[in-house]
Amino acid sequence: MKSDQKSNRKSSQKSNNNISNATAKQRDPALDGIRGIAILIVMIGHCIVLNGLDRQDPYIYDAIRSVQMPLFMFISGIVAARSALKPEKLRYRAVSYLLPFFSWFIISYFGARIKDAVKGLDITISPADFVKELKELLFQTDKGLWFLSTLFVVTLVMTVSVWLSGKLSEKIIGKDFVYADIFITDIFAAVFYMFFILQGRYLPSFLSPGLTVEYMPFYVLAYTGEALILREGIIREKCSQKSFKPAVITGVVISSVVFLFMIIAFDLTAPADSMGVFALQEAASLAGTLSVYGICSLIFEKKKDIRLLPFIGCYTLEIYVLHFRFARLTGIEGRDLTLYSFKGILWTALTFIIMSVLTTACIFILKKIPLCDLILFGRSKRRKVLR
Repeated sequence: MKSDQKSNRKSSQKSNNNISNATAKQRDPALDGIRGIAILIVMIGHCIVLNGLDRQDPYIYDAIRSVQMPLFMFISGIVAARSALKPEKLRYRAVSYLLPFFSWFIISYFGARIKDAVKGLDITISPADFVKELKELLFQTDKGLWFLSTLFVVTLVMTVSVWLSGKLSEKIIGKDFVYADIFITDIFAAVFYMFFILQGRYLPSFLSPGLTVEYMPFYVLAYTGEALILREGIIREKCSQKSFKPAVITGVVISSVVFLFMIIAFDLTAPADSMGVFALQEAASLAGTLSVYGICSLIFEKKKDIRLLPFIGCYTLEIYVLHFRFARLTGIEGRDLTLYSFKGILWTALTFIIMSVLTTACIFILKKIPLCDLILFGRSKRRKVLR
């Protein structure tokens, strides 16, 4: 009897791995479309905050900030569940995430000093100064492309958790518990999560553990949910079932109402200086992420001919590392504008258009050069890494 259970369990896991691998080999246009929407939200948010328009805006930027990066983490968790996290894939993840993180730091470091030299200011370039700024970046990653370093840390932790879970679940594989490895993975992830909380409070802030604490739950939640769906072998087909779709719509409505209420009732951009404020902001981000993800999923299910957003979604990393560098070109901050005025909306739209055009042009040019594509975006034609 036990041998039959063991054989069935291994067969189930093998089937699940085959589903994951098959799903990972081809991109999901719906998921790329949601990713495309997410990066557009990020771009709009940077048009607002980098030009100081958030100072008199109690609602719009709160909503954007609450959703933009949690949504990306959520999508990354789904992709991770589909692509099967394995230790041997970590080197490719490191190239995709860490190489742009450090290469753009180097560009920014020397670029800032060239600007100062052009302005006639005294500049300091020395190995000691470079190492000092690099150290500051490693202990305060939000001075650079923090999302890439945080995503790598979370991916590393989840990969180790999956590996440990696989080793441990082999010992209890004979038990009648189909989802053992998934929930054991979550337990290990929770242990690592507690370590990051303790690191943030009592240890040096290497790689900004506070950011990991803030965004890791969205990755783990999405990973767990998608892993359970894949284990049942239903992936996206269930969305078309009459018994399932009303539940999705109900969940979207509830999460949207909760999110809108929290945006109106609370200041979600305030510093999270207490557990209560942190929990409130996490809850708002979760509600917003689920509502945006759910709404977009329903839209892309009906309109499968939408091509622009999935196309944009294939270049989110490239857009992420470039777009904000063009956000201040229109000089909105010095025009005494508010977001809730015709001129404010007009100038924000103009900034967004200029930023988008210049970002597109830079991506087109840089990706024509394989070395730039590798160093600046972590992309290699020899090996495509799932994003």
